[in-house]
Amino acid sequence: MPDKESIRRRNPPKTSSIRNDNDLNSGDIKSGNRSTLRLFIKTVILCLVAGLIYAYATSPISAKIIEPVKDSNELTWAHVDNEDLKNGERILEELHGPESVAVDNENGYWYTGTHDGKLIRIENVNQPTPTYIDITSKLVNGPYSAGKGSGLRRPLALRLRNGKLFLADAYQGIFVVDTDTYTWEKIVGYDGVDPELKFADDLTVNKAGTKVYFTDMSVKWDYNAIGYMRTEGDCSGRVIEADVKTKATRVIKRDLCSPNGIELTPDEAMLAVCESPNNQILLLDRKSGEVIRKVHMPGNVDNIRRSKDGGYWVALPTPTIRMLQWTRNVPFIRDILARILGTNGVFIFADLSHGGVVKLNKDFEPVSIHKDTGGELCRVVTEIVELNNGFLICSFMLPGLVKIDKLVSL
Repeated sequence: MPDKESIRRRNPPKTSSIRNDNDLNSGDIKSGNRSTLRLFIKTVILCLVAGLIYAYATSPISAKIIEPVKDSNELTWAHVDNEDLKNGERILEELHGPESVAVDNENGYWYTGTHDGKLIRIENVNQPTPTYIDITSKLVNGPYSAGKGSGLRRPLALRLRNGKLFLADAYQGIFVVDTDTYTWEKIVGYDGVDPELKFADDLTVNKAGTKVYFTDMSVKWDYNAIGYMRTEGDCSGRVIEADVKTKATRVIKRDLCSPNGIELTPDEAMLAVCESPNNQILLLDRKSGEVIRKVHMPGNVDNIRRSKDGGYWVALPTPTIRMLQWTRNVPFIRDILARILGTNGVFIFADLSHGGVVKLNKDFEPVSIHKDTGGELCRVVTEIVELNNGFLICSFMLPGLVKIDKLVSL
């Protein structure tokens, strides 16, 4: 006879199949919650897709495929750890955005321009505390203007030749100011070439002071839309020659990618042009515009100026903007980004936290690189000018100028 325990195992108690109302309601609620969540996720995804389609359809730019830049890791000469650009002092911090400086060694003056369109003469430059005057108010017949728009002014590049101050204004064009009489003259206004100037950026002048060579960064985008220009991958920039006396112009080279700094070689046979987003300097035949050579740099390039020993100093405002390279073959992504990010565009992804300059010899071979990796003193460098007793460093981002006593070639 089986024991009670065996009977219990063979005949387990039946569980009730009756569910109470609370269990039913709980299941319905969970099922409803899952359905609501799925609906919410689908709605979010549809809204996101619709938003991206709208951003693409209404984008202010028409992005293009961008050529790859040379990997900076291949430039072994640039792999030097130094902080040379920290060894200086910031002066005249009340001046905002001095992007370029022209040095008058004979009279002991420096000239620069500021964000608010002023031309500034800096005096007592060899004293511990230099002073300055606004010469814009001294200009005969009022401040220079070519009549564009509301008369906005932004002097970006300055050069001195034979007592004349040549300037490239982002809004207005190319001008010359007599530093003795304060009279000014327009060389090329915004409507002086076809298509009209959009963004005069840098200039250089021949020894005789009779010819000016300048960069027009784009025939589409102006100074207020730099972010759009770079995000789009615009390559409509030009190098232009202008006769100071006759005002005649000649386009030397077209279809350049954001051409920035420009410098004549000592024999005036070639022009060195900084193609900023491509991290390179183009050596152009001055007469034909033919590209003789490309010199690769370890980052975006800005202005280029001659050194005392016959070489060149090149400003590196930012490293390569990686977002441009990651999306170089998928321009529609940059179209969307331009709509979402506005005029800043991919500059939002740019590293603006460091400073760098490169020294080249007379043959455009690298001699040394100098850095402020933390951006403590020099950041977003736009130009470096060699003085008789040191260097001046400019930045459109930080106020004032940086004066550095010495940079050692490595």
